[in-house]
Amino acid sequence: MRSSQTLDPRIRTRACPACSNLVLFTDKECRWCRAVLPEQVLAGDWRLQTKVPTQARLIMIVAYTLMGVALLFTAHVMEGGFLLEASILGIAAAITIALLAWAQRISTAAGLAVQQLRQAFAQRYAAGSVSCPEGYVLYLRPFEVDGRMFRPRLRGFSAFLLTMGLLGFFVSPILGIVAFFAVTIGLGGRREVEEDLANAFSSIAPMFALSAKPGMGSLRLPSSDLEWQGLVERLARDARAVIIVPGAYQGTLWEFGLLAQRGWLQKTVLVCPPAIALEREEGEAGATKVDASTYWDKATEAMRVQHGVELPAFAPGSLFIHRPSGGYESPMTLEQLESERSVRTMLASIAPAQTQAVRSAA
Repeated sequence: MRSSQTLDPRIRTRACPACSNLVLFTDKECRWCRAVLPEQVLAGDWRLQTKVPTQARLIMIVAYTLMGVALLFTAHVMEGGFLLEASILGIAAAITIALLAWAQRISTAAGLAVQQLRQAFAQRYAAGSVSCPEGYVLYLRPFEVDGRMFRPRLRGFSAFLLTMGLLGFFVSPILGIVAFFAVTIGLGGRREVEEDLANAFSSIAPMFALSAKPGMGSLRLPSSDLEWQGLVERLARDARAVIIVPGAYQGTLWEFGLLAQRGWLQKTVLVCPPAIALEREEGEAGATKVDASTYWDKATEAMRVQHGVELPAFAPGSLFIHRPSGGYESPMTLEQLESERSVRTMLASIAPAQTQAVRSAA
């Protein structure tokens, strides 16, 4: 249901939810990042998901199919000279690259459009003008892992397609190579952990996180260096669940200590990174399980020294919950946390459903 409250037209400027730069209130599109600016905020915008659009997936399939057909044609059918074959492959490659760039642009624009609506909801929630009837989830992590923690692309139906690609490899090496890249690169979609978590919990409740920097995934609430600890405590106290990525960083260590001191570990889920790329630029490819294992070992040592807590052994992609008797168990993995039923199962396993007080409009 659309909220009856709209943004105040008397405000001359406003911040773009996608890039945080100032734009005129009358602008329909951000002049900095080209994101579409919302005129109204939906009360249920936090339920939107930033998945790769079907149109983008279809374009990627067409792109790789075109390249595969061109390779097969020049290798097995065509008997022209080298220059002619090279020309055909060059044209096919150029069209493929253009199609993939088009698909990436569609996917990015769709993700930004959804994220800015999510962020607009977060701003109104912080102002007290909207509420979360089923509560919310708080996401805690070191800022250093933002945009650098990923899941493997290959899974589920994609694994089946890759098997078919391997079969194709024995029939035709060229066909097998094309199938491999189409599955592992083109059809995997976004696999950033924070984004996947936000999409998963969006069927039940919004996932908030503290950050002044825009990003893809959680609904971000700004905070200053002076107030962030108090804000974390208030949010963690009222949260239906707390998701935390342990780390050997002072801020994260303080947050974990707070959860332990207040008895909130019973509603806390620990995320073990499946793959991480701390030494690379944000969003850059190259995340590995080896880096994730090293990161987890450092976090384990820091937790042991500062809090006397022993984290579970490294299990990439696992979600751990605290047992009342001590220690941790893993009821499911990130890959399994994709349906509303699995999310409700996870929430039920950490604490009974909690009812959050409805916040009245300001």
